[in-house]
Amino acid sequence: GVSSVFSDVLNFVLRTLRDKDDRRVRDTGVRRYFVVQSYEEVAFFFAKWRRSEKRPGLYTGDFSTMYTAIPHDDLFVRVRQALQEAWQYIASERRREVGSVLIEWKATGVCWVTPRRAVSSHSGDAHRWTLDGLMEAIVFLVRNVYLVNGERCWRQCIGMPMGTNCAPPLANLYLYAYESDFVDRLEMTRPKAARNFHMSFRLIDDVLSADNPYLRQYVEKTAEDGGLYPRALTLNETSISADEVNFLGMKIQSAGASFRVDVFDKRAEFPFRVLRYPHTDSLIPESIPYGVFTGQLYRYYRICTELTDFLRNALVLAKTLREQGCSMQRLIKCFHAFVASRPRLRWRQTVAAICCQFTRLCGELRRSPHVC
Repeated sequence: GVSSVFSDVLNFVLRTLRDKDDRRVRDTGVRRYFVVQSYEEVAFFFAKWRRSEKRPGLYTGDFSTMYTAIPHDDLFVRVRQALQEAWQYIASERRREVGSVLIEWKATGVCWVTPRRAVSSHSGDAHRWTLDGLMEAIVFLVRNVYLVNGERCWRQCIGMPMGTNCAPPLANLYLYAYESDFVDRLEMTRPKAARNFHMSFRLIDDVLSADNPYLRQYVEKTAEDGGLYPRALTLNETSISADEVNFLGMKIQSAGASFRVDVFDKRAEFPFRVLRYPHTDSLIPESIPYGVFTGQLYRYYRICTELTDFLRNALVLAKTLREQGCSMQRLIKCFHAFVASRPRLRWRQTVAAICCQFTRLCGELRRSPHVC
């Protein structure tokens, strides 16, 4: 559908803006692109980050009503600002005028093109837009969202429907425009303060920042008053404390000169048992539960900075799958195969040592089911 095409195009624009920022941060030390697509990007940063002596701590927050609260007129202004930045970057890289740059969508992917005749064009299997052409299409789409309720038809005049494919990249571009504009202004007057926003991350409506003594004073003010985010949106703090936060399925804790990152599972905090993961009695191929186990090992490995946390999460999962009919011996083999397949382990222990520890813990689990 049209919405999925726009989603592909706008996500490609975001990747272009990220590439631009990656180049810029190497020269200036100032990062102005906070957008992330998954927990992996955040985990990678935290695993390598070394803290200074001054450690203000951690902060998380979320926009509780973001999709439904964005004013359309402001959305169009800010999205155009972000698109203009991407177009100017590509034009500069290719030494062309902004007006000669098009963005092209095909089923095989999205790319920038600079043809001799730069006009928007559309066919059955390809779409090309100029900056103005893409902006006109976005305005038309957002202004023509309707909801039918009984015999009444309503047009949405504020916010965007959460279910449409292009809503997340539109929201990302909207907030990116505010974030980059804020960092640019701050860099001009207080470059040292601007560098403290380096460890800031946002996945659509969830925000994380580490060791930034200036963050609170700017998120507590609106962009209209010199702050970070617009008055139309409210950022609610969700931090557990200055030393611990949960973000995108990760528990992040202060640990001296570094951070300790572990897996966070909200379902484990419920006062009842949550049924999950496939059962071997289900009408599914026998290999699927073991594939789930290996898939989760990848996630644990990318997140956990401590080997003990990786082993504990793997053991808890192995216990759950064993209770649902899986063979513990086969789970141990899956674990050994996974660890042995890592080209370079992130911990100092050898493959053999890690496998021995897991095998021993599984043996203790057989003897005492409450070992987890």
